[in-house]
Amino acid sequence: MAPNNVVLCHRHGLSLNLSEGPGEMCVMHGWDDPQARVLADDADMVLVMGGPGTGRTSLCLEIAARHVASGGLLSDVLVLAQTRPSAQALRTALVRRLAGAHLEPQVMTVHALARRIVASPSRRLLTAPEQEFRMRELLAARDMSDWPDELRTCAGTAQFASDVRVMAARLRQEGCDPQDLTDAGVTWGVPEWRVLGPFLADYLDVLDLEGTLDYAEAVHRARIALTRPGADIEVRSRIKLLICDDVVECDSSQIRFLSQIARCHIPCVLTADPDQTIYGFRGAVAERLDEVIDEFPDVSVHHLATNYRNSQHIAEVVESLRTRMPAVPSSSQLRRRANHSAVTEDGTVAAVRAPSMTRLVRKIAGTLRHAHVADGVAWRNMAVVTRHGGELGIIATVLAAEDIPVLRSRDEHALSDINAVTHIVNALAIAVALASGRQPSDRDVATLLSNPLAGIDRSLVHRLETWCRLVRGIDIDWPLLGELGADPMAAVAAERGNERPEDGSRAEVDGRAEEAGKEGSETAHEAYSVPPGLRALAQPLAMMVQRVQRAADLLRSDASCHEALWALWQGSSWTSSLRSRALAGDSAADRDLDGLCSLFDMADGAQTMAGIAGARRLIEVVRQEQIPADRARESDEDRDGVSVVTAHRVKGREFDVVAVCGLEEGNWPADNHTGSLVRADRWSPDSLVAAPGWSENLRAETRLLLVACSRARRQLLLCTVESAEEGKRPSGLVAGLPHVEDHVDSLNFTSLTELVGELRRVVVDNSELPGVRAEAQALLDDLRVEKHRGRQLVPQADPSTWWCQGAPHQADVAGEIELSASHIGELLTCPRRWFMTRRAGASSGSAFQASIGSLVHRICAENMGHWSLPGALTELEEAWPEIDVTAEWQRNAKLADAKAAVQRFDGWLQSRHRQLIGTEVRVDGTIEVPSGTARVRGSIDRLERDAEGACYVVDLKTGASQSEETKRSHRLQIGVYQAVVASGGVKTIGPKPVSGAELVHLQIGAGKGKLSPKVDHQSGLADVPWPNEIDPVDGCRNWIEASVDKALRIVISGDYPAVVNRGCGHCPAKAGCPALVPMDPATARSNRRRNAL
Repeated sequence: MAPNNVVLCHRHGLSLNLSEGPGEMCVMHGWDDPQARVLADDADMVLVMGGPGTGRTSLCLEIAARHVASGGLLSDVLVLAQTRPSAQALRTALVRRLAGAHLEPQVMTVHALARRIVASPSRRLLTAPEQEFRMRELLAARDMSDWPDELRTCAGTAQFASDVRVMAARLRQEGCDPQDLTDAGVTWGVPEWRVLGPFLADYLDVLDLEGTLDYAEAVHRARIALTRPGADIEVRSRIKLLICDDVVECDSSQIRFLSQIARCHIPCVLTADPDQTIYGFRGAVAERLDEVIDEFPDVSVHHLATNYRNSQHIAEVVESLRTRMPAVPSSSQLRRRANHSAVTEDGTVAAVRAPSMTRLVRKIAGTLRHAHVADGVAWRNMAVVTRHGGELGIIATVLAAEDIPVLRSRDEHALSDINAVTHIVNALAIAVALASGRQPSDRDVATLLSNPLAGIDRSLVHRLETWCRLVRGIDIDWPLLGELGADPMAAVAAERGNERPEDGSRAEVDGRAEEAGKEGSETAHEAYSVPPGLRALAQPLAMMVQRVQRAADLLRSDASCHEALWALWQGSSWTSSLRSRALAGDSAADRDLDGLCSLFDMADGAQTMAGIAGARRLIEVVRQEQIPADRARESDEDRDGVSVVTAHRVKGREFDVVAVCGLEEGNWPADNHTGSLVRADRWSPDSLVAAPGWSENLRAETRLLLVACSRARRQLLLCTVESAEEGKRPSGLVAGLPHVEDHVDSLNFTSLTELVGELRRVVVDNSELPGVRAEAQALLDDLRVEKHRGRQLVPQADPSTWWCQGAPHQADVAGEIELSASHIGELLTCPRRWFMTRRAGASSGSAFQASIGSLVHRICAENMGHWSLPGALTELEEAWPEIDVTAEWQRNAKLADAKAAVQRFDGWLQSRHRQLIGTEVRVDGTIEVPSGTARVRGSIDRLERDAEGACYVVDLKTGASQSEETKRSHRLQIGVYQAVVASGGVKTIGPKPVSGAELVHLQIGAGKGKLSPKVDHQSGLADVPWPNEIDPVDGCRNWIEASVDKALRIVISGDYPAVVNRGCGHCPAKAGCPALVPMDPATARSNRRRNAL
């Protein structure tokens, strides 16, 4: 097979080197006879006709390059394309072709040229969504009392606004004014045109006042500007050569505009292929090529008939589609010529069928993967093309699930459909409310709480809502969020006349707050109405509130919306999360960032987007955007992945492998005969014309399919959902196409994960031949080292991620190992359970009793610093309905038990005699042991100071279990807290002696009437380093260090054996546990072989 960048041709033994970008155009550097004649033609007006792959665009670039090589300036050459992505691709290819530094390459769209000739830098071109928004805005404010009833009924719909926009464009494309539409309505008895004329006149006045232009108006005004005296001299001074690629995609106004430029005695080169005219919705007409001949003087016509893109079989499919359309235009010199392929490869054309879209895309994914792995085709040289934009989402989702990197164009999404844009616009709306002097509504607050910019999860939101109802008697509101943003430490300092404590000294502040509360200080109570623990957890939300207030201040001072958006964006953890996910290949994060870039560009591109009014307008434009805008960037070429794109947006690009989806009857060809609500399809300057019929629609759909299929160089897949139950069958457009074979799945696996699994099986299977096993191992090694943008492409192939392959030896483990104080006991009791639940995420869900315990613990811990028994009981009753009981009869009985636990805590709290240091005190410290260093992080429910100044640890327990394993785990937890506090793990107080600790079991009664909680005391480690039942361990100073050392050794070894204990019956990972289920003999043999290795 020839390399991808070389095409071998029969004719003259010609070898054409093609330079290609990622799915972009191929640029030829060798020329056949017809192409050479084009290059040698020195006529002032040259028209080049040719089908797909004949080199029309390459000739445009070569003519521009030869102009520069002959001594001209690149800035004197004007190259026009039909879309902004096409212009960007042409600009990149031209600069690459010239291979040098050049100033101001003029490669642009016709509309951009028109705006330049209008010579008004202050005027901005509206995107199609912005134009449609203006239409809806004006229609909503319009007095329609004199409008026909049928128009008033539909005037508020999106379709009506879209049809009015098309009507406005049609007027300007024909050089007419709104009054001409009104006159036509009166003359031909069309009431819709009669009332739309004055409306469109007002619309154009509004654009004038705003300093904006829509696309059709820009071309219309440029044509008027070219009629001014001296305009031709000015144009000739700036343009020495005009090149327009695909001129038949221009509407009639654009063709006349280009003709005016040509008549300024400027040489022109035009290219055309009527059979690939697909932008009819923009005013393009395939039959307009005769009009081009009439508008441009003395045209020299050239035909290109050799296809250098498509392989033989694909070229015959394309030619078959071409011959199904009538020969237009009528002029013999412009009539279609038969094309033949110069590519020696046959290529493949396959029909892919499946009963559902998901299964169909999975088959496509298998073929794409085979092309990538077996044939070496880069992901960027493959594409999936579909008829409708609504199908892109499911295609991209399924491909991503099959480990296929996906690339979707930025202009395939409306901004209103992108989640990240919605979130930041919602935050901007709250800033607008604040800047306007209004307090955000409860709905705004609820939106902000669920906004990822706030950085909190749903469980914390629920806790805030519960607390707010308890304390304030209302739902969470904006004043509470403002209180969260306040600085409690500064408040205490101001009250005490001291300076603000150091960051992180919340525990000391809590102690001061409690003292202030005991003294009856009303100010202190108000300053600490939000529990310290809850305040600390809600700090990301508080920072978000501050950013919103900052954005409001900016808008109030008439700053730009761009600045306000930056104020909201910067400083959120969500921003770094999006970036990390996008770099890791997450297509959703990539799409979110693309949308945000487009939003910031929109906010920065208009002078009207400033201050409160500008922000309101930006919010409305984004929220009401229903059609995607052209927001492509030249940096898009650097992105990699399989392109998932609609047929309209794939024009001008080519790929080695193309899968065309949506080829079902009723879907392609699409039934576009919904008609226009304002009869835009029947208007012409001269008469009332007939609406397009089915034959016109069928030709347009055939041309669109021809464009999609002709993008493929080597492999074409025609993909159809075929289901008798759903009435789906293949489209008639693909019936009778030549060389179409039935698709055969290339591989037995459908993802890289399955491939790695199969290779691993072969590697360890002794029944396989040694050569086969060695080859499987070599493939695994190749997959393991494969990287994309610096990250491992197939992490599943890395043996370090395989279960039972062993962790690194102790010498390979560097740095600290993080352990949780509450989980060390579980790790020592059963290492397998600890690994499955804490590392692998196995869980049996939150049990009923555990939910009750968590609720009681939260209420007691959060309110400990400002305790009120009636308030705590009220909070318990309000939160109780959310407890998921096993049986309804249990609800009241369990509520009574929970209340009893809270009341026990009240009695215990009243009896405390030590000084409070803090509640929910954050702990972050290290314990040095012989096997390494353990970093312990956690939270102490209550930390006290005794009369001698030593610390005392208190931990609340709400479980009812008193098994030996549970007791051991609890004792280890408070013992570890003792060790960490003594070593300085509480940053606000530093290293302090610890006199002991205690466990307070709230659900286990003690004493007379069981009114007090059971309390387990633990001596200080300095007083009792080694209990009688524990033998000292060399290198460890106490029994806690010995336990931590043992836990570290387990983690470092990477061996997590299952240990039978009394907790096995309710272990969430007991399924398949080797301690409970006898090992399968085959597994035992496999383990022995692995151990032998």
